[in-house]
Amino acid sequence: MKMTDYQATVSMELTNILLDYTGRIGIDSDKLCESVGITAARLKEMDYRIGFEKFGALWEAAVNESGDPHFGLNSIKDAIENYPGGHILFQMVLNCSTIESALQKFFKYHDLMNDVVKPRLELENEVFYITWDLFDNTLKLPRQISEALLYLYSFILSTLSQKKIKLTEVHFTHSQPQNTIEHKKIFQAPLKWDQAVNKIVAKRKSLKYSLFWANPELLKTLEQVAKTNIEKIHSGKTWSNKTSHLINRKIVNGEKITIKSIAKTFGLSVRNFQNILKDENCTFQKVLNEVRKTVACTYLKRDDVSIVDIAFLLGYSEQSAFNHAFKRWTGSTPREYLYKNL
Repeated sequence: MKMTDYQATVSMELTNILLDYTGRIGIDSDKLCESVGITAARLKEMDYRIGFEKFGALWEAAVNESGDPHFGLNSIKDAIENYPGGHILFQMVLNCSTIESALQKFFKYHDLMNDVVKPRLELENEVFYITWDLFDNTLKLPRQISEALLYLYSFILSTLSQKKIKLTEVHFTHSQPQNTIEHKKIFQAPLKWDQAVNKIVAKRKSLKYSLFWANPELLKTLEQVAKTNIEKIHSGKTWSNKTSHLINRKIVNGEKITIKSIAKTFGLSVRNFQNILKDENCTFQKVLNEVRKTVACTYLKRDDVSIVDIAFLLGYSEQSAFNHAFKRWTGSTPREYLYKNL
């Protein structure tokens, strides 16, 4: 894994909503989490965000365990009925002046829930539609997640408009399932299958509907909190990235690097620190080697620093050990790398 790789995450709140639903339909949530390597203690850390790969594995396990062909639709229906809607994202939406401004706020701060899906609003002649991009355009969401998203977005439109907005079409990229009774009941619009994109479509003029209960002052306060939370999510992005930046700083300052010292800086035990990195499919040694490689390559291009100085700066007591490590990272010895980049 490169330290520049984008690590998409899902909020723990969203994860717990999924687990609440699985518990209500008789699935052992603890065993479900165990099967994908999520600890019970982690579920209580509401500021923690679970990696997309792990959330995807949890979702897939839940779908398989339920045996429900409409798991995505039913999970959102359950959330609508049982979730109080206290998430700051929904509170902001409810306090916007129009449907259009509410959607714009929802999309702008959507990363608070997850930064896997990037929903967007498109205008086309007399209609608008809501669709989404993914953080990685090579990915394809499972059918159940796509249907859950379409249901969620249609519910938001219906709620904000007090059921005045009626969808004109719903597009699905997957083929038509054997039974579509639930789809027809939920969307109450023509359903189109095997389409280029997933989207819900409605009349453009409905975007101008006013929300008479909107509170501009409350919205301002909520948005300040949302901005702070978004900055926290985007700052450092992942624990592996935060670890990378910290190691880099300590190396430049000439400090000794150990997993114990790094964990202590974060206020974590070594074991908890290792588990957090494991959740991101990473290890401390992997991060350390990436940083060492980057720093080494940077310093090798400087005329005022010798190879032996670089070795000691990176924490190697012998230049030979550094030479072996550098060749493992790059396929070249430090001198060979130096000559290639003259």
